[in-house]
Amino acid sequence: MQRRGEPREDLEHHIMERTIEFSNILALLKREIGERRRSEEALRRSRDELERRVEERTAELARANEALQAEIAERKQMEEALRRSGEELERRVVERTEDLLKTVELLRREIVERQRLEEAGEAAERELEAQRALSVRSDRLRSLGEMAAGIAHELNQPLTGVRGMAEYLMIALDRKWDLSEEKVKDRLRLIVEQADRMSHIIEHVRTFSRGAGRSERYPVQINDVVRSAAGMLEAQFHVRGVRLVCELEEGLPEVSANPFSLEEVVLNLLINARDAVEDRLKAGGASRSLGVQVRTRLEGEGQTQGVQVEVIDEGVGIPDHLLGKVFDPFFTTKGPDRGTGLGLSISRSIVEEFGGAIQIRSAPDQGTTVTVSLPVIL
Repeated sequence: MQRRGEPREDLEHHIMERTIEFSNILALLKREIGERRRSEEALRRSRDELERRVEERTAELARANEALQAEIAERKQMEEALRRSGEELERRVVERTEDLLKTVELLRREIVERQRLEEAGEAAERELEAQRALSVRSDRLRSLGEMAAGIAHELNQPLTGVRGMAEYLMIALDRKWDLSEEKVKDRLRLIVEQADRMSHIIEHVRTFSRGAGRSERYPVQINDVVRSAAGMLEAQFHVRGVRLVCELEEGLPEVSANPFSLEEVVLNLLINARDAVEDRLKAGGASRSLGVQVRTRLEGEGQTQGVQVEVIDEGVGIPDHLLGKVFDPFFTTKGPDRGTGLGLSISRSIVEEFGGAIQIRSAPDQGTTVTVSLPVIL
């Protein structure tokens, strides 16, 4: 009975093993099916995600394509505008080039004309300078002419003395007067002294004519300049009935200047003052004798110290509307035979060259005061 049951048990055991094996296989199949399902689900989700991304990218590409098409269209418009702008620019360049060529031609003609005008101006300026130099020379010759009467007066006295002493000696010799050698020497010594005096006057005039206007400077005593100028014109003042009074402060410090140029300034101021007084005398109405006063004085202190020369006349005066023009070249209220209008202009140039200044105050029928200020040598 047991042997008969062994195959059955073996069968059952075999069936059991097969069942277990089948169960295992079935479990494996379930797991594999589950994994496949999960894989399919993941694959589905991946496909869905891919489709979504493809749709998104497609939409993005569509939008990018639209933007690109718009940009291409805009660029085409810009290129067209740029082409038209280039054509317009080229047209303007051609027009501007033509305008520039015309302008260059006009400028060339203007330059040629300006050069011609400049050459003409330079020629006129040279002519004007020559005329100015001639007028300056004429004005200085006039000053020398004004000095001539004074020189004649200065020379007349020593000449009269020389002639008298020479005639005395000739008469004494002709009549064989008994003259001692000492007396003859005294007379001859006086003749020599008077001759030296005349020589000094003539030499001063020659030096004045050469030295006036030069730029050399020397230490100058202003009172000596004023005395020399006044001495040259004193006779002219006397002949014309004009008083000349000099009030000179003694002990004034020296100034650095050309003495002959300063003398020219003082001569010009004295001549103007004399003419102004003479015009007032001729006009009548003066209840007293009129004259000209020359004063020198020291002004300021220390570094600002200076010497002043004032020429004060009681002449016709200068109207206010003309007072600002008196230093202009060629301006004059006198007739053409009485001046060139350069006296005050030259005088101001000379004074300023020596570091000084010249001022004028005037009122009609009351007279004029001209003040020259010069720095002293410290």
